Amino acid sequence: MSLTATGVGSGLDIESLVTKLMEAERVPKEQQMLSRETKLSSDISGLAQLKGSLSELQTSLASANSLATYQQRNASSNQASKVGVAASSAASVGEYAVSVQTRASAQSLAVRETFSTVNETVGTGTLTFTFGTTAYTTHASDSTQDTYDSFVAQAGVSSKTVTIDSGNNTLSGVRDAINNAAIGVSAAIVKTGSAYRLLISSTSTGADNSLEISVTDTGDSNNTDSNGLSRLAFNTSVGTANVHQTVNAADAAFTVNGLSLASASNTVSDVIDGLTLTLKDTTTTTATVSVTDNTSGVKTALNTFVDGYNSLVTTLDDLTGYDFATKKGGALQGDFSVLSIMSQLRTVLGSAADNFSGTYARLAELGITALSDGKLSIDDTKLSAALTASYDEVTAVLTRFAQGSEGSGLGSVVATSSVAVGQYAVAISSLATSGSKTSSALSVPITINSSNDTLTVTVDGTASGTITISSASYGSLTALATELQAKINADSTLRSASKAATVSVNGSSLKITSNAVGSSSVIQLANGSGDTTLTCLLYT
Repeated sequence: MSLTATGVGSGLDIESLVTKLMEAERVPKEQQMLSRETKLSSDISGLAQLKGSLSELQTSLASANSLATYQQRNASSNQASKVGVAASSAASVGEYAVSVQTRASAQSLAVRETFSTVNETVGTGTLTFTFGTTAYTTHASDSTQDTYDSFVAQAGVSSKTVTIDSGNNTLSGVRDAINNAAIGVSAAIVKTGSAYRLLISSTSTGADNSLEISVTDTGDSNNTDSNGLSRLAFNTSVGTANVHQTVNAADAAFTVNGLSLASASNTVSDVIDGLTLTLKDTTTTTATVSVTDNTSGVKTALNTFVDGYNSLVTTLDDLTGYDFATKKGGALQGDFSVLSIMSQLRTVLGSAADNFSGTYARLAELGITALSDGKLSIDDTKLSAALTASYDEVTAVLTRFAQGSEGSGLGSVVATSSVAVGQYAVAISSLATSGSKTSSALSVPITINSSNDTLTVTVDGTASGTITISSASYGSLTALATELQAKINADSTLRSASKAATVSVNGSSLKITSNAVGSSSVIQLANGSGDTTLTCLLYT
């Protein structure tokens, strides 16, 4: 048999008594720790809410505090299907009357030879494409009677070469070789009845972007006949015998406020500063293009900011307030950090913009004021008046805004957030210039013949080959300047180096100017072998 004794010697339940005494000691401690844990959890939750609300405020401020919002220009056209428009921050507010007479076109050429299949051999050698202006006369009814009058190479644009060998010498191979070269020329094969022909086009519109095609035919070594690869030649030597023009390269013709203008492209971005016009179709009536500031966008941005700020105030009221009904305080009631944040925010919102003074320097002067509950309100009438009266001052109050003083000579000034607020003295001692050579005073007519028709021109360190001026009696300096410029810019060496020059009439002198600027921009001249060209043109 077994014997069990509890409460040794006294009949007391010692084990139960000890357990209860330990629990009595532990419970207050646990409750204290639980209370502290609950408080810490509440603080952490409150701080997380505070952080989230501050982050949301920062997000809501992004657009209102961005210079891009204020510099944005809104553009519209009352004939958007004919004249499209887009504006950058550089565009001036206003209206423009635009009419389109003709759109720019890209030159298209057709090879006269027909091929029985796309796999028929064309020939081997090289195709050299030069961009420039083609003078071409189209016959009214018979393309075989078209005439190739002349070609002037485009200044500063190098010629491009495509190699045709045994691996790509078929009709389809030539097409693919041209297209794969990605040189601004496209090719396509069209079927005419049971035969195939090759079309070659410039990918760029404009009179200066037509094509001259020179061929080096390695098949029969004849670069201008109607056999082999030379069947694709289109230049002054071959004329229209092998290739004829189906669409001429032309500039767009249009007017802005009655001023007649031209553009090589139907997308025009260099006529009105900051404005891009897209010439989609010819117009029968004048289109009105309007450019306005971004007042509506600014108002939207400011309303977004005010909503964000008011949301923060609501969150902070909940976190720091006291609910008399439930007799509970907010998670961060009495927290010094929260009170400090709100105080700093109110101070900033009530202060004038740093380093700026004007009619409008504070948010309150723009119509953004605090209500009795600490939230912000926008007076739209007052804000509209401020934007109308001084859009730039509103911009300066709300963003990091940089501007040169009147008459400073500075164009646009851009400041990033890393630039300290303040004033900076900027002195412009000189602007970059282009190298040039100007002749002494000339008198016309000027006769150019075999004794004075050649010279070399060095442009920005690149020496041309021998340049030959066409022999003639030039009755005007303008005609001679045009001829000299065309011949300089057609030089293959200069073109390969993307060097170009402009020849202009400067009073009674001829001035040759590099198209580049800076210290490396230089023009140097030398006579051709045995010639007296520089003496004739009075260059010393």
